[in-house]
Parts: sequence; structure tokens; C-alpha cells
Amino acid sequence: MALCIFFIFIFTFNVFYLDYNIKQDFSGSTDDFYQDFDIMDEANLNIAAGPEIFLDPFTVNFSNIWNFFRTNYVSDLDMEKDTYYRFGDNLGAISFDKVYSVDNLLLYKTLLKDDTDAIETFDTYLKLRESPLWYQDSINEDSYGFVRAVDNTTGEIFDNDRYLNDNLMPIFLLIENIGDQINTINIDNVYPKDSIDEIFLLINSSQFWDDDYDGFYNTNSTTEKYAESNLYAVLACLEIHRIYEQLGLNVDIKNRAYELANITMNKLLDKLWDNTDGGFEFYGKADWSSETGSTHKYLQTNALGIITLLE
Repeated sequence: MALCIFFIFIFTFNVFYLDYNIKQDFSGSTDDFYQDFDIMDEANLNIAAGPEIFLDPFTVNFSNIWNFFRTNYVSDLDMEKDTYYRFGDNLGAISFDKVYSVDNLLLYKTLLKDDTDAIETFDTYLKLRESPLWYQDSINEDSYGFVRAVDNTTGEIFDNDRYLNDNLMPIFLLIENIGDQINTINIDNVYPKDSIDEIFLLINSSQFWDDDYDGFYNTNSTTEKYAESNLYAVLACLEIHRIYEQLGLNVDIKNRAYELANITMNKLLDKLWDNTDGGFEFYGKADWSSETGSTHKYLQTNALGIITLLE
């Protein structure tokens, strides 16, 4: 009996001893964590002026990433601004010599953001707009925008479809990287606001917006409506509404952007949201009806859906 009591005492003592040490270790590590966090220079945190869907403030590896792509991925297109390929292996050997509009817009939107001031950002955008990546119909002046891709070897358009996402990217680039200077800086009397207006008029036109069933087409030549590109469109319209309201700019565009964002979000929730199992489905046809494969759910789409719903 005495032996049993002894072992019970030893067991109880060890339990309390381990519990005490664990709490002490955890408390110490927590204190260290908060000390480490407190000594961070808040000025180094890259905080966006408005809703920022591409922001990663922890940019310690950006220079290494950029050096790799700058060394290996620069294209041969004859332009005032360098453009870059999309595909290559881990050594930098290019496996597909096509230059994509969205890649190069996104490059300046994210990786080079901290190294490019407002006027340089706008200058870059205008030069990309003057490149083969930009299409302007010779007869219909309202038919324009960034094409999908250009062939590096010939300099000719490789994919002449104009995708919604490709033509939303300028809105994010100009608003988020230039901010409240969009109506103050200019190059040859052209303001960033003018370019934002131009892109908005494009996506608000029948080339992308469906007045009959509502929602944005994925490209100017198809009638499918993808959840992902429509979610990006909602975010872009909210960006326009926010900055135009802040700066007192074009009321018609500001109000229409807000209207499009609301209509599109409601339509996505009504037509592409799975009420049984949850989640946004891949896409719908012109009238938002489904077909084989359209009801699949992609993580990327639904992650973007969370961001959009929060905004």
C-alpha cells in the first residue's frame, strides 16, 4: 500500500513539474515572439492605400526572384520597355517564346512596385500600351485592349483574343501603384485617370459586359462567364469607385463601377454559388446555365471569392 502511494506521489509530481516547465517555456517563447515583433520597424511594412489583392509585405526574397527573371526571361521584342517570357525551366531556359500581356502588367504591379515610382509606373504602362501587346482596330475605334500574347520571334500577335483579366490588370496597376496621384501626374498631358477611364469603358461595353443576362464574358470572343474573372472584375470596379469617390472624379464612371460590382456579385452568388455544398463553381454559359465540367470548383477561384466577399 505504501509503495502504491509512493508511485502515485511520484507520478503526480512529474505531471505538475512537466506542466510548469511547459508553461514557462511557452511563456518565454511568447515573450520572445512579441519582443521580436515589437522591434520591427513599422515603416518597413508595405501597407496599401486601399484594397490590395496582390500585396505581400514580406519582400525579403524579391531581389533574388527578380534577378533570376531579369537575367533569363527578358524577351527580344523591340520595345522601349523590356518585356518577359512566361515559361522556362529551373535554370532559366525558355521553353515557350511567347510574351503575355498580363504577366508583364503584373510584374510592374507586384515585383517591381517598390522600385518604380508613380511617373515611372505610368510611363511603363503607356509603353506597354504602345507595344504589339495592345490592339486597336483600324475601323472601329471602340475595339481595343490588351491581347493575350505576342510571338517573340515575329513580333506578331500570337493570341488575338482579349481576355477580361488581362484588361482588368491596368486598373489594379494604375490605382494601387499610383494612388491619389492618378489625376495629378501626366505624360504629354495624358493622366493615369484617362487610362483607367479607357479601360473601364472597354469592360463596360458589349465586348465584355452582357446587358441581357448580366455579368462579364471571359473574353471578347466568347460568351462563357467565369467566376474567377468576374470576381476580379468586381474588385476592379470597387477600386475605381473607391478612388474616384476619394478624389471627386467622374461621377458617372464612379456610380456605374459600383453598380457593376453589385450586379455581378449578386449574380455570382445566385448562379455560380453551390447552395448545397458551398463554393463558387467554375463558370456558366451566356445565360449562366451549366454544362459538363462547368460546375467544378477550383481552390484559386474560391480563395479569390473570400477576398471579394470581404471587400
